[in-house]
Amino acid sequence: MSEETRAVLHRAEEELTSARDHARTIELELLHAIAAELPARAEELARKTAHSQPEVTKALGGDGVKKLRADLRLKADELVAVLHGGVDAIKWPQRKPTYSPVTAREVQTAILHFLYGSPVDSMATIFKAAGFNVHDDNAQRHQGLVLPQWLFSERDLQDQFEAVAQALNAVADAQAAAAQAKSADDKDEVDELWD
Repeated sequence: MSEETRAVLHRAEEELTSARDHARTIELELLHAIAAELPARAEELARKTAHSQPEVTKALGGDGVKKLRADLRLKADELVAVLHGGVDAIKWPQRKPTYSPVTAREVQTAILHFLYGSPVDSMATIFKAAGFNVHDDNAQRHQGLVLPQWLFSERDLQDQFEAVAQALNAVADAQAAAAQAKSADDKDEVDELWD
């Protein structure tokens, strides 16, 4: 009997490894899709900011605007690199009990939390150095000009957010199956030793 439960455990562990590998692939695809959008979205944000604060933009002049755009392109490229390397740093959501699966919204929130703070603040620093108001005059002194949700389109990436959520739920299913198989194997082995 122990060989049978060991074989079930081995299959469950292989399925868990496969589910984790698949989830990692899907997570990376999502991060690459966000990274692909980011430079254009940063440029769009720069244009909107320039139009919303025309006096600052006019004071910069043509050369100043070119420098601003070049600096923002470089920073966007840095953020792209952060995203490409961020798969392990993101706190991907995990399914709670079986009745509460991971949702696409939770996946999006995990990415927003990852980008919030230093990554997007570094882009706001470029705007502030150029003289733009970055809306940091609040009690927390947090800038409000560059927010992570403005650097990608939730709607355009909804299918990928959903795919990551499904992959994370499959990992949770595989973890539960592996835990159950381990428990059965442990019980069987102890019973054999006992007899």
